[in-house]
Amino acid sequence: MTSGLRKTHRFIWITLGLLVSSLIALSTIATKKPLEIDKDFSVVSKHKTQRAVFEDAYFVINLNEKNELNNLEIILKKPLKSASSLVYGYSNNSKNLLGSIDTKGRYTFTIDKLTTSIAIYDEIKKTNIAKIKL
Repeated sequence: MTSGLRKTHRFIWITLGLLVSSLIALSTIATKKPLEIDKDFSVVSKHKTQRAVFEDAYFVINLNEKNELNNLEIILKKPLKSASSLVYGYSNNSKNLLGSIDTKGRYTFTIDKLTTSIAIYDEIKKTNIAKIKL
């Protein structure tokens, strides 16, 4: 290797070293902090009309009672094993689809005063995940 090649080789390696280290530093600065959903949600009743219905490792279910309709709040703490689950409300032998839940987070559904229980159902596997009396 001649002296010209050695100088070029050294210059390329120093440039690559500085470039790679600066890219690593910039990528660590640009990454976002992970979303901590478990700490973001307060599961304590906020309103006088809100009461906790059910709580376990996966769910916190609150019922906010109003004049005409109730608000059902489901907080999913951990992701369920099913890809997508449906929430049904039962009242006087009738079954009403309220909505679906899939990832962890807060879900709010409007239900009738006559709704006595809810069921979380896995449509793909055709199994009940939870059945909760209100």
